[in-house]
Formats: sequence, structure tokens, C-alpha cells
Amino acid sequence: MRAMLSERQSQNASEVQWRTNFALREFDLLRCFSAWATHSRVRQLQRSVARQIDMKKRQLNGVQTLFKTFANQLEVGLAVEEQQEQRHHHQQQHRTGGGHHEKPLVCPALHRDRSDPKSGMRGSASLPSIHARPVVC
Repeated sequence: MRAMLSERQSQNASEVQWRTNFALREFDLLRCFSAWATHSRVRQLQRSVARQIDMKKRQLNGVQTLFKTFANQLEVGLAVEEQQEQRHHHQQQHRTGGGHHEKPLVCPALHRDRSDPKSGMRGSASLPSIHARPVVC
């Protein structure tokens, strides 16, 4: 009887040891799998955020290009307008004999007196107020 009891206890101890070893191996596998899953998720999020940032950078570059193009077109347009005004002024001087200096017609909504310090930064162009009534030149 005693031998049977001792054999049974030995068998129970072996089963407990086997289950403990199995649980430890399973724990190690889960720990490795969890680390891999976390790493994979982080990499996926990094790629996703990098794509979004690249998209925003391209969009911003496009907007900057539009603004630069607009500014260049505006400068060219203002330069052409200024040349036309100078030619017009020069032609008027030749017609009147050059002794009479007429001021060229300028739309007050688009131009302002640049010598007036209260009117903003000197030498800068200002846009008309969006709340003002339209001025017909």
C-alpha cells in the first residue's frame, strides 16, 4: 500500500512538474508573440503617419507653389501696369508740350498715398477693404 501511495505521489509530482514546464514555455511564447505584435503595430502606425506627413508636405508644397505663382503673376501684372502708366504719362506730356504735368488717373481703391505713415507700411501695396462699397474708376 505504501509503495502504491509513494508511486502515486511521484506520478502527481511529475504531472505538476510537466504542467509547470508547459506553462513556463507557453508564457515565454506569449511574451515573444506580444513583443512581436506590439513591434508590428508600432511599425504599421509609423508608416501610416509617415505617409500622412508626406501627403501634407506635398499639399503644402503645392499651396506654396500656387502662392509663388500668384505673387509672380501679380508682380508681372503690376510692372506691366506701371509701364503702361509711365507710357501714358509720357504720351500726355508730349501732347501738352511737356510743360504741364498731369497726374495719371489712378483708381483710389487699388492705390493709396504711400507717403502717409498712417496708411500702413511704407512702400507696400494694400488691398481694398472688403467691407467698403465698390469704387468705379
